[in-house]
Amino acid sequence: MSQSGGAACDNNKTEAPEEPDTTICPRIIKSPGVHEEDLGEAVQDAEASAIEDPDKLAAQNAILQRCLQILKNPANDSEQFAAVLLVTKVIQAGTADPVTRRQIFDAVGFSLPNRLLATMNTTPDCPPQVLCSLAVSLLAAFSTDQDLVSHPQLLNKVLLLLDLVSGQSQVSVDQATIQDSYQCLLAIACTPEGPRILEARSAIPLLCQTYCQKKQGSEHALTLLNRILNWEAGSRAWKKYPAELTQLLQQLSMEFSRAEDQQKFILCEILPYFLPPPQELLPASLQPCLANLSGGLQSILGSKLSIAQRDPALRLSACLLDSFGHEWAVMKSPGMMSGQFLALLINLACVEVRMTLEQPADTFSSGGLPSRTDTITACYRILEFAMETCSQDPHERGLTLERCRQMILILEEAISAVIFYLMQVTTAQYHEPFIFASVRALCVWLAEETSSLKQEVCALLPFLIDYSRALFEEAKKKEKTKEGTASPFVGDVLRFLLPGLCHLTAEEAPRRILLSLNLSALIYEYIDYLCSRLRDSQKQVEASLQTACGVFLNLVVTEPDHTRTDTSSSSLLNLVMELLPKLSQKHKLVLTANFCTLGLLLARLLAGTPGVPDSTISRLFFRSALSFLSRAHVAHSDAAFGIVRSPSYNECWEDISELWFLGMQGLAGCLMVLDWLPTRILETGWLKETLGLLEGCCIPVDSNIAEALQPLLIALIRSDPSCREFVIQKQGAQIACRHRMSELQEILHVG
Repeated sequence: MSQSGGAACDNNKTEAPEEPDTTICPRIIKSPGVHEEDLGEAVQDAEASAIEDPDKLAAQNAILQRCLQILKNPANDSEQFAAVLLVTKVIQAGTADPVTRRQIFDAVGFSLPNRLLATMNTTPDCPPQVLCSLAVSLLAAFSTDQDLVSHPQLLNKVLLLLDLVSGQSQVSVDQATIQDSYQCLLAIACTPEGPRILEARSAIPLLCQTYCQKKQGSEHALTLLNRILNWEAGSRAWKKYPAELTQLLQQLSMEFSRAEDQQKFILCEILPYFLPPPQELLPASLQPCLANLSGGLQSILGSKLSIAQRDPALRLSACLLDSFGHEWAVMKSPGMMSGQFLALLINLACVEVRMTLEQPADTFSSGGLPSRTDTITACYRILEFAMETCSQDPHERGLTLERCRQMILILEEAISAVIFYLMQVTTAQYHEPFIFASVRALCVWLAEETSSLKQEVCALLPFLIDYSRALFEEAKKKEKTKEGTASPFVGDVLRFLLPGLCHLTAEEAPRRILLSLNLSALIYEYIDYLCSRLRDSQKQVEASLQTACGVFLNLVVTEPDHTRTDTSSSSLLNLVMELLPKLSQKHKLVLTANFCTLGLLLARLLAGTPGVPDSTISRLFFRSALSFLSRAHVAHSDAAFGIVRSPSYNECWEDISELWFLGMQGLAGCLMVLDWLPTRILETGWLKETLGLLEGCCIPVDSNIAEALQPLLIALIRSDPSCREFVIQKQGAQIACRHRMSELQEILHVG
């Protein structure tokens, strides 16, 4: 509670009531109903107690108790008001204990501050700022009580309090009242629903304006904004108030760049909460912010500093990479060449990771976690960015090839430290977010680089698969029971591990280890899980499905014997057969290509099993597969161009071309082992359409298309006499000759 109310009547000496100071509230002080003598005696008694007892709190308490007695049974409003003035004079909200604050509330409740605020503009003999100050002082005292801070009577004052701190109130208030207003708002912001309430009351633009205009107490406005944006309103706020938040970020980044004292490190700590969400196109209005942030970080990280000073800079750097990519890190600055700061940043992050993780687990905390996990997690993000940079064109990011090679060596050392740490992780630590962050950093490395640290990675594979399986099972269980946010942390490890598994399953040594760990069953279960969550707008689920199909496809191609005996293979084939017709209707070409090819190769290997009967589901699957494969090429409107790739396929051909050719081979293989399939294909009309397309083309088709079609046509002819007869009737020999399908031509001429 501020002393504003008490200070207003500070000269009111109750020892001499005959000459009171009437400059504040003359009508109240002169009212004959006020027990001025009683209040004066209380003050005199308290002063006497303070002389005898050096503890001044005892003296304050004596006055307070006397005032509380009057507040409980006031003769009139004037007497109640005078007692409250003395309460605010004697004790501040910050020094009152919970019992005392509750006594004050029990004495006056919310009714008194409500009446003060309601009448502050209708009391001619008392300035409104005095009544407002007293009311807000009481509210500030109440806000320190956990039971009162969420009371509707306090929450409905949020707009008033925001007007006071932003200077939009019609009442001119002093600094103490502004401080009390901030105390109320900060207390509300710390409640579970507080940030939502403040956001709903348009606190964000008002507080942004307050800070940028450097009004009284503006540092508290920044604290409030930090709390609101750190809740869950960040991305939503940037969509709703882009101009205000951009102006605030410009102000903060400028202060950060110019500061040469402790304020620079304070800003470094809080700036991550004021950054916009990641966006593809950077608005021009944010360019000055990037320059200031880059300059400020370069001055910090380019200096010799303590860990406490450097850590916030590393964390801010990681956040900037998430929000703005690499652009800010390659900006030129005095004393640094292009790309030099980026290299410095990556080097510092690698060093921090090595120094922290290259220690035995028993040197860590009782939970097996190193200190400064937030900083090391930020360093992981910098490492991930460095790996992505080295896998792309380094010149675009201001790095020479020599510097990029040096960076890869440094990254390898850091990843080696991550592997060393993960080898010591126990199952009891699986729910620790830091373990997930460590695995994710390793996964990014595996997605880009598998030629290094092969032995170390192979040794870690049992942990990676067990960890992935454990968290995946936990995620499914959590989704079924719909547990709340209080449940243990569960991350989607497989989403990040899948790209690395694509590389690892292509190599014999790690593939053997992965098969021994029953990887195929895990991937099938994950694909099944993702299919249940597949929606039109969930691109991330679709991307994970594509990669998971790639992993299983590697196993099918490289381990046919294992595929034939593995129960997960037949389960996956059933799933693919059921889903492919639905995917074809949704025009998800890349995912359709993955499912089509995977299904065809599985069907070829599992022919003769109960999984590939001549059933409705099987016929629909092969019809959908034929549809996908045949729509890839069409006749050009100009006959001179012959057969070309269809426009829709052209857009994603780089992603699906290999799958398309592999799918054509898979279909040809199915025709040779499924005796019922050729007749079904003939019934679809595909053979007639394909021969018609080739016949209408007056120039030879592309050799790649011919090489893909010829084995398929040959398989049809060899497996079914009716297909052979149909091809001959449609001038198949001449078509084969025109398009240089010599093997097909030879087969048609025989017999």
